[in-house]
Amino acid sequence: MLICKIKEMSDKCYFASANTGNGFFNCFESIEEKNGIQYILKGAPGSGKSTIMRKMASRFISMGGQVEYFYCSSDSRSLDGVRLTGTGISIVDGTAPHAIECVFPGLTHKLVDLGKAIQPGLETARGELFSLALKKKDGYVELYGLLSASKDILNHNIIQMPLSDMPVDSLCMPESKGNVRHLFLSSIEKDFSETNSYSSVHFIDANYRSANALFHKAEKIALEKGLSMVCIHNTVNPDCFDALYIPESDILYRAVPVSDPQLDSSIARSVERLAQNRGFHLEIERIYHEFTDYNIINDITLSLLSEVGCKFPDHKL
Repeated sequence: MLICKIKEMSDKCYFASANTGNGFFNCFESIEEKNGIQYILKGAPGSGKSTIMRKMASRFISMGGQVEYFYCSSDSRSLDGVRLTGTGISIVDGTAPHAIECVFPGLTHKLVDLGKAIQPGLETARGELFSLALKKKDGYVELYGLLSASKDILNHNIIQMPLSDMPVDSLCMPESKGNVRHLFLSSIEKDFSETNSYSSVHFIDANYRSANALFHKAEKIALEKGLSMVCIHNTVNPDCFDALYIPESDILYRAVPVSDPQLDSSIARSVERLAQNRGFHLEIERIYHEFTDYNIINDITLSLLSEVGCKFPDHKL
């Protein structure tokens, strides 16, 4: 193993879903904390869901808390969720394509309805909204076709690599009880593995195929023993693991990425298609913005900040 960098522990950024060669891949269950409560934001595009989550995270950090941020894989400027570490509280965007429903309302989940801020007159934009939604849907069909081709290139590279049977004890896995979570550190546009801070980062001294096999063996052991671990999926082929994160020691184990100009070129075409899809979504947001009362959104935000603050008596939001 090669320790390539050492940094102080800090907040972490992830993607809880991704556009992949398998289509849309959802890991939102890994945002929620065991025995905690999750606030589900439901509302129109551009209604302020990301802003609410940022305000919640900012308040918690100002009290000395740590936050996990979960960004949108289609637009890394937008948040899909935040998890207030150690409180059992998470706040998520519960709209499609990662729709979430309340399992036990008021106990495990609480719905926050931002739709009440929509004002009369939206009906006049029905035709334009439906047209944009259809263009966006068709765009994602094309995107997933491009990413499927990228996956084929990646798999061809991996299968050519010799497979080494590496012992799991080459990884430092503390016997800390917890659960195995599944997330992404990168989308096809953004990579948080280089910007997140860890106590240390270790590159596995083997090819990608061997490292991936090692990570899957470690996951199996963690599941059997009930250990705390985050499995980091590959964006192009989510059946592969790019890395493992051990929360107890704040160590990230990484595979050496597959390098192939053909793969890079294929992914670049997907990025261009995604940018076009994002343009359709921004137009949908613009329309909804015209029919949203943000005074109502602000009142909902203040109420939520106050309610969440009451759930951990040692702090004040």
